[in-house]
Amino acid sequence: MQDRLLKEKLRAFCLEAAHQLAFDAANGADVPHELVDAGSGDGAHQPLWCYRTLTGEFIRQQHASLTMLASYLPAALAVEGLDSLDEWLLARGEQHVPTAQRSRAEATLRVFLAEVLGDSNTIEYDEASFQTAWTPFEAVTVAGLTHTLLAAPIHGMSLESPEIEIEAGMMLVSPDSIEAEGLPGDIFRGEGLPVVAAVVAVESNRPETLAAARHRLRKLVCALRLFGDASPAMGGAARLQVERGPWQVMGLEGSGSARAELFVPVAHEAELKQFCGEISNRWPRGGEIAWALRRHEYGCDRMHHLDGLSDHLLALRALLEPEGPASGRLNDRLAALCAEPADRARLAERTARAAALERSVLGGLSNRETESDQLCHELEMHLRALLRDVVCGHLDSDLVTLADTILAEAAGVALPNTTRNRRGFGDPDGIARAA
Repeated sequence: MQDRLLKEKLRAFCLEAAHQLAFDAANGADVPHELVDAGSGDGAHQPLWCYRTLTGEFIRQQHASLTMLASYLPAALAVEGLDSLDEWLLARGEQHVPTAQRSRAEATLRVFLAEVLGDSNTIEYDEASFQTAWTPFEAVTVAGLTHTLLAAPIHGMSLESPEIEIEAGMMLVSPDSIEAEGLPGDIFRGEGLPVVAAVVAVESNRPETLAAARHRLRKLVCALRLFGDASPAMGGAARLQVERGPWQVMGLEGSGSARAELFVPVAHEAELKQFCGEISNRWPRGGEIAWALRRHEYGCDRMHHLDGLSDHLLALRALLEPEGPASGRLNDRLAALCAEPADRARLAERTARAAALERSVLGGLSNRETESDQLCHELEMHLRALLRDVVCGHLDSDLVTLADTILAEAAGVALPNTTRNRRGFGDPDGIARAA
């Protein structure tokens, strides 16, 4: 009953306010406009331009006359007692929400009226527009529901299917998908490599909920990188939408330059979904594995392979050389785990060259040559393989003992039966499993 009365009071205000604004405009009130691009040119013709009425600004200018309407005070009093007005106003792009109850109600009426009237050149009330504005307003302020979408661009990735549902509440969307029609068009804008959108649905726009959604996006990008040889990159800005309101820009941690293209055919979709689920469910809480994962991500976010070389070497040293670089065991241990016996000497030599290349980079003596890129890429792929196998449970997290055992067996030497428990990952309590 209260919902119906609130709706009728808002409808009465919007209807009377539309007539008043149309009267003011017809009698000489200055209606602000802006010049907008109505369509790009085709090379032979100039782009089309048109004027758009700034309805929200006009409502601000005519605020005094609107407060004199008979329907204004009943609508303002009805709105004052609602919860979640702050969330609704922020979702509509309001930068500053008033703290005073009456001022917040006045701002709500102004924004709601602007949403009903739209930006058409003719100021008139439309019942369909009122219903469109009322539905999300009721959901947020009356029912207490806040359906929020967080969309982020993933550069360097393409799908054969229009979209892939990775898990409940998260999907990858290609530009030609029906789902893409509801997303901002510029989210698919890229330079050279294809772009897909990762869309996460959450139940509220509270800071802690959005932080969890951003963390899900970071884990998704990490899983996509571990899945193949390419290195997709997340754009630096996501888009946030609350209850079908306007899309707002939201900053993201971690962005870089995508390297090559990760193409997912239909035949590999199930494998990708299962792999992303394993990475999410077995995400390490702390310790060397979690630290190495972060360093791997830092390196992949760099603009160039050489810029990420130190990150990837640091990750490998954390996994395979806990005694410190002075021990000199990294090269042989990596070769034992990632190469066949006949190729171990070559991989050990390549790892030593990578360490020497890092010193040259630090001294500013290295050129960004193709051979250096290949060496950096090779080292990154070995690190990625180790992380993938450890997180998915194919390799024991104590890589040092495993590598030393392989080397000892190759040399015919027996090692003591000891294992090193990796802090944060060596036991079930160290794995962050999904609730």
